[in-house]
Amino acid sequence: MPLSSAQKALVDRFAARTGADKKKAERFLKNANFDFDAAIRAGERRVRVRISWEDVHREAADLPVASSRNVAGLQNLWSASTAPVQLCITFFCVPSSESVFVTTAIPGPPSTMSGQGNQGHPGNQRMPDVQVFYRGSFTPNEEDWQQNLKTNLSEPYASTASHLDNLPDPRPRLVHFNAPAVNVSETALKNQFESLRNPSEDPVDTIGTNGSMEYLSSLGINFEDASMFVALWVLESRIGELKKDDFVRAWKKFGVQPKLEDQQTHMAVQTKFLAYQMPLFRDVYRHAFVAGKEPDARALPVEAAITFWEVIFKDPGLPWVGKQTGINWLSLWISFLKEKWTRTVSKDMWNMTLEFALKSRDDETLSFWSEDGAWPGVIDDFVAWYREKRASGTAMDVDS
Repeated sequence: MPLSSAQKALVDRFAARTGADKKKAERFLKNANFDFDAAIRAGERRVRVRISWEDVHREAADLPVASSRNVAGLQNLWSASTAPVQLCITFFCVPSSESVFVTTAIPGPPSTMSGQGNQGHPGNQRMPDVQVFYRGSFTPNEEDWQQNLKTNLSEPYASTASHLDNLPDPRPRLVHFNAPAVNVSETALKNQFESLRNPSEDPVDTIGTNGSMEYLSSLGINFEDASMFVALWVLESRIGELKKDDFVRAWKKFGVQPKLEDQQTHMAVQTKFLAYQMPLFRDVYRHAFVAGKEPDARALPVEAAITFWEVIFKDPGLPWVGKQTGINWLSLWISFLKEKWTRTVSKDMWNMTLEFALKSRDDETLSFWSEDGAWPGVIDDFVAWYREKRASGTAMDVDS
């Protein structure tokens, strides 16, 4: 049966979003009964990457071992450890050029795991290879990942990162935190939650607006920048409240102990990586919509959406600025909305604005856009508005 015009539009949108060809896009959508989100989820698969230290060539080999900026330094840190160590690893997805941010744990040396310590012989035991599992959309095959990892994992970085001002640069491909991968006590997390709750004003199993703002402030969250949305994503929470189940589940998932200094460090690390790790940024961005709307609402008021965009599309978030000439797309987008848009912002509009932002950062000519594309009508209207402003010479006035 021929596809309807609406179904064809979904195929185009799916292909633009995932990079799949139209035949594959149509197949995934048909299998999902043309449920767009379900088709996207169906395209995800688990990818395994094995990191063999001998295979990864280093450019920092001339640095001293003590600096831990090479494999020998990482080997020594591992050999001298008394517990498993946690690695935060980034590498690039070949077809989409997106960086992937995953965490894994390397077990401690065998003598450590048997309770005997490392016997004072650092470096005598070989650090085991690491297998990383990542669930991503339409990722390449494992051989491509392996080869890509070997070529791009060129600047290892190991750091104890015990202080917030000593966090590693988020750009190196490998970041090591000398922190034990240990279980987190659910009871201790529940006790921490109760200590933060004000029984006289907060509902049961809930921390209200005042308490949640006080807690986030204690974690170093700035309510005027994107760290606020990082915190809401980490805690799986909404603006103005924290739920006990979400609080406990979130910190257990990230393996963070119920100590303010540990939680503060975790928030700082996630915020520092935000603009560099597209999977992380996408997750934080999409959660912002859920966190900001009313529980029963299906859309955001446009005023709230504009405020959120102004926060998340600036440092430490991802600035919505063209890479060639520095066009301030965010300023143009907000000017357009204030001038032309009076409706609410739906989930689809929110998500597709991110896709448009990412593409317009790379391509200031907007050559990726076409009238026959699958962009929402508001994006089409914005492109027409911008081109009209540019033709009349007023786009620069708005941009500034």
